[in-house]
Amino acid sequence: MLHEDGSIYLIVVEHEEVDGVYVRHKAYELDENMNQVGESFVVTYSDEYGEGADHRTAIIDDELVVVYQTLIASDEPVDEDSKGSEGNAESQSLILKRFSLEDGTELDSNPIVAFETDFEKNNFPDHSLLWNAEKERLLVSTGTYGPATTVNIREVELDGDIISTYSYDTHEDDVGSKIGNSMFWSPEEELLFFNYVGNMNEEDLQITTLDELYSITDSVVFEKDGTEEVFPIGVFYYEGLYFVGYISRPEGDSDMETNPYHPHLMVLNENFEIIEDFQVSEENGSGHLHPTMIIVDDTLYFAWSKSTEQTNGLNTPQVQIEEFSLSF
Repeated sequence: MLHEDGSIYLIVVEHEEVDGVYVRHKAYELDENMNQVGESFVVTYSDEYGEGADHRTAIIDDELVVVYQTLIASDEPVDEDSKGSEGNAESQSLILKRFSLEDGTELDSNPIVAFETDFEKNNFPDHSLLWNAEKERLLVSTGTYGPATTVNIREVELDGDIISTYSYDTHEDDVGSKIGNSMFWSPEEELLFFNYVGNMNEEDLQITTLDELYSITDSVVFEKDGTEEVFPIGVFYYEGLYFVGYISRPEGDSDMETNPYHPHLMVLNENFEIIEDFQVSEENGSGHLHPTMIIVDDTLYFAWSKSTEQTNGLNTPQVQIEEFSLSF
């Protein structure tokens, strides 16, 4: 969810075939009353790099910038032990596209990494991105697959060229998790890496601070017994407070159908002290929910992926937007 010049933009998973092209994601423009403005436009579709999967977005200079994972799938599982889409993938790519906010015209499309086959080196689901206005570059973080425990942060130009790459091992004193992270600039222009730390079903939220040379300087962990807190991918700063959207569920069952995640919101002051921490909805989430948020005129809009049962008996995601009135 993004906000620019009085408009709200949602980029959502929406599968359909348009003129013989298999569409995976579309963008919607809404006004501040949540009414759709104009027609939606296609963001990702099947091409030579494969089918679009996880995506992250930013608005930069009146353009919608989308970085997304693509997969070329095999007819047979490549990794018999994997339950994820990467287990059926022959290759992955990480693509950067730019669109005009005015009419949705696609302006440019380039791979950041093309046709990667070594997923223990590069794995692109649930990546994150952040615009560095001073250097006029994107920061894009990605993880690794299997036993590999590395997070890569790349400086990327808007034509997809990689300028530099910084790598970090994942453990409690550094960056805790390979995927499901987000990056954010503090008021002091330090890079904050919101992630989680721990073993399966025992995760806690974590904030890692990096300096201007992308060296780790500090780390704080928010421990909560009996629950699993992961995927703090929605972060917003407003009036001296950090609003962190994440997902949580009871420890134990790892199946997301029988033990689904629910959306949560944590509010922190600039010293990372908890002001509020609560569950946003009792309804079950679909997968990892991918919470995002914006704040417009003291109203917080919190978007997440809800599980809904269709007539064919399949559970499919639906974007749910919660509104909260803020008072200071």
